[in-house]
Amino acid sequence: MNNCDLETLSVSPGVIAPSFHPSICEYKATVQSDVSEVKVKAVASDSGASFRICGKDGSKSVTLKDGSNIINIEVTAEDGTTKMYSIEVTKLSAKNAVLDGLNLAGDFQLIPLFESNIHEYSCIVPCFINTLTVQPSAPDKNMKVYVNDSVSSASVALTVGDTVIEIKVYSPDETNSQTYDIVVTRMEFPLVVNFFNAKEQSLYECPISLKAFYRPVSIKGSDPKHTFSTPCIDMLTRRSKIDPLNEMPLEIHWKNPEFELERQMSAASVFCSYSYRGCNSIVKFSELGQHILECPCKPPGQLDVKEVTENEWYRTQNLNLQFQIKHTLQIQNWEKRLQQMLGEHNVDKLCSYAEEYIKIYKQQLPKPGELINYEEGCHPLDALQHVTIAYASAIKLRPRDPKLHLQLGLALEEYYYAISIYGLQKKREDESLELNSAKASSRDEEILAICTLHGLHGKPTIENQLKALDAEFRHLKDLGQSARSDYVQMLFNWKSKMAAKDGIPTVSDEESPLHQALIKYLDALFLDSNNWKYNFHVGRLSFLQGKCKEAVQYLQKSVYLNPASPSARLYTGLSLLSSEEETAQQAQEAIKYIQQGLDHLLNKLFTEACGRQKR
Repeated sequence: MNNCDLETLSVSPGVIAPSFHPSICEYKATVQSDVSEVKVKAVASDSGASFRICGKDGSKSVTLKDGSNIINIEVTAEDGTTKMYSIEVTKLSAKNAVLDGLNLAGDFQLIPLFESNIHEYSCIVPCFINTLTVQPSAPDKNMKVYVNDSVSSASVALTVGDTVIEIKVYSPDETNSQTYDIVVTRMEFPLVVNFFNAKEQSLYECPISLKAFYRPVSIKGSDPKHTFSTPCIDMLTRRSKIDPLNEMPLEIHWKNPEFELERQMSAASVFCSYSYRGCNSIVKFSELGQHILECPCKPPGQLDVKEVTENEWYRTQNLNLQFQIKHTLQIQNWEKRLQQMLGEHNVDKLCSYAEEYIKIYKQQLPKPGELINYEEGCHPLDALQHVTIAYASAIKLRPRDPKLHLQLGLALEEYYYAISIYGLQKKREDESLELNSAKASSRDEEILAICTLHGLHGKPTIENQLKALDAEFRHLKDLGQSARSDYVQMLFNWKSKMAAKDGIPTVSDEESPLHQALIKYLDALFLDSNNWKYNFHVGRLSFLQGKCKEAVQYLQKSVYLNPASPSARLYTGLSLLSSEEETAQQAQEAIKYIQQGLDHLLNKLFTEACGRQKR
């Protein structure tokens, strides 16, 4: 008697959403621009009930205008009870030009994610992708969509750097249009590129990297054009806006993308990067990445150990490699200083702490073209200092664990490279540490307040102050209070440096991070002389410091212990060639090792470039 539900409800043409259910009273539907009316179809659940479309005098057809049209359906039960259902039908305008979807075949991701009102996107693809299919969709079948002036869902050929893809959508009445742009960037080809035409080799060579251009840009107003690879010129101009070729100041909008040059270069013929291994293929530069993936001449993924174990040297070297290590395990003064800066007494926690800061260090490293300007306490070298402190503290607790000595050595060596390769420098200690007495006193008061929060009253020892700061930093990080945690991290850095400045003599020049790293590698080797990795790092760093005679014995032992290591083979070959006692047989062996090591390195570079996450 009082049942005023509908059993079914629909419109034609069109599809309502959500799917009909008697208890849901509001729906939506969208129809094309050429639809002038819709018919409402409904059936009441009770045979005694009736329904009507409000305002239509019994008609089931509803005339539509552009935009939103509200259709109300009133259901009346046998006892007079009523219920209202509503459908909002949106008629697309014949003047609208918009996409409702934009995808790339292969699940490559647009940046930012697609929205109809955002018209510019970017996308990064691996270097072996030379074509890309764009899949746009429009809400109205009467809208015309073109990709680079071709029909929609077209496959677009990519250059070796940046390719601009233009998607244009026209309104049904063709009075309006809208353009969506995607800049697709292929990752840089990591191997050597040799052009078939000798003139093209110089024409397409970046004057900075001396490699083939990657995403070339020219300096506005330069005559003749000064053209560079984008990563190179970004790196050189991140601090001073100067043309590196003539030292002239750059204008505000000085960068001109050279898309035509890139198209010409992409179509040029090149030799396979593995031509030295016997590949005779000549392909377009844009197709080189795909060719390398399938090249039958590319180096094997794993080195053949028999190339080492079955030669005369390997069978006769066993006795010669049992040499005495001229080194004694002892704690260095600089190591004692590091060990005084953290109060944690759990080795596993210290190692986790170090690994966390290694991640922070990598995140803080400057990107190409990025201006280096770090806030106090947020410098990459600060993160590395935390790593060295943690591993040094772990060594204090477990001094005969060679793995800890190795990790500290790697962190110290990275500190050296962060300065020499990335150009990371910090203010002189005097500048960064000497504060006016009021500011220093204020910081000390804040530190003591944090100590009180963690149950340390009065004036705790430096070790306990640093321990409280570390605990507070972790607590704030867990709460998601990044700004406050960064400030506490700065207090930790300042206090630890002040402690070192007040209580520890200045480290001598010879005890640079590189020298310290070698000491730690030697400590690890002293504790486990038959570990190939420890022999390798001692030999590698000895070679880089010009100690070729010492390096040879360690590196040869590392190859003997792990003949499958390409790195050990490469450095062994380099040290043998640099040795004054080199024989003809050793020279031949060295060249073979160097080629094997470089082959593996090139293969690894390409594999890593291909395997990076699609974005």
